[in-house]
Amino acid sequence: MTLDNRLLSWVDNIKYLGVTLLSGNYFKVDLSDVRRKFFVSVNIILSKCSYVSEPAKLKLMETHCLPILLYAIESMNFNPALLKDINTWWNSVYRKIFKFNKWESVKCLICLLGRLDIYHLENVRRIKFLKNMSAVQSLNSVVISTIY
Repeated sequence: MTLDNRLLSWVDNIKYLGVTLLSGNYFKVDLSDVRRKFFVSVNIILSKCSYVSEPAKLKLMETHCLPILLYAIESMNFNPALLKDINTWWNSVYRKIFKFNKWESVKCLICLLGRLDIYHLENVRRIKFLKNMSAVQSLNSVVISTIY
């Protein structure tokens, strides 16, 4: 296959706008690089903040690490298993900061702190995304109607 008289090479994956897309019969992304970057940033922050309060550590995680997990999440339709994995990765941050064991649930802690889990964060971001898209579409309609 060629494009502009240049031979296109077939690959198993491609990185587009920071998202690794996998080849296949349906839309699929590879989050292994995201997972690695997320946990590297979590561990670096925790290694430097051993004497910092738990709320301050959590704020650092929300500011520097959570965006790595949430990048473009609102524009994708992840399968439930992948979304569960992402939620588990984020829950591990709460476990590390507040010294919970692996088998202990952090749902109540997240709720008591007034925070949202990944499922709800994805929904909030998706609603904002769709709202912004409809606003752009409305603006485009106004611009087009004033031109004609």
